[in-house]
Amino acid sequence: MRSSTHIVDCRFVGDALAQQQVVVDAIRRGDAARTMSSRSHRSVVGTFPSRKMHCAFRAESGLEWLAMLHCDVLESVVAFRPNAVEVRFEHDGRARTAYPDIAVLRRDGRPEFWEIKPSIHPGAERLQRLRALARGLSLVGIPYMVRQPHWLCREPALKNARAIHRHAGVAPPGCHLLNVARALSKRGGTTLAGMAQALELRSADLLGFVARGMIALDIGAHPITGSTPIMLPLSNATSGAFDSTLSEDR
Repeated sequence: MRSSTHIVDCRFVGDALAQQQVVVDAIRRGDAARTMSSRSHRSVVGTFPSRKMHCAFRAESGLEWLAMLHCDVLESVVAFRPNAVEVRFEHDGRARTAYPDIAVLRRDGRPEFWEIKPSIHPGAERLQRLRALARGLSLVGIPYMVRQPHWLCREPALKNARAIHRHAGVAPPGCHLLNVARALSKRGGTTLAGMAQALELRSADLLGFVARGMIALDIGAHPITGSTPIMLPLSNATSGAFDSTLSEDR
């Protein structure tokens, strides 16, 4: 079922910036190009409550739920929305339509699409279609990222992301905001336990600060403990988790 006119047409590459802006607007405005899956083998398996987007999204698979979890905590993602855009492209001499699983707005202002796929290798025809879609999107400057279980389920990043999301609802008192900024700017970084002691909070409560982009920490290298270093987030960040094992983060 379609509910929006947010369309990226890869056949018209003359104004790539305008095509990119379509994606940004779709993410920001809260519409969806497809509100229900037309693929009978997929169904809604649950909802994902996003602190970053201040709403809950329907997840059509467990992997899609995990992808939204990463979007919600990663510092490199400013905003995101599933099924936000209809993409038109050409494949095998015919006009085709696709609805990428998640539209992502990165911290640097660039939009990109995430397609969530299981580890099973797609058939030759399906693979060629995905490649044609990726080529079409590249012509208008929009990356097309395929996210599979080896990326979504990597540890300790997944366990750490779950912990941050679990504490995302912790609302820090206003007086702590300035204290956090002062402590980090003066010392150039500290540990989770050290900051918790300085603010007279539990270390777990500070994970809510990470979820809100008030502090940043690495979720990829080690499990989160009291000795985990924390630092100031990057500018424009809406959350503070990053993965130092990935070249795309930080």
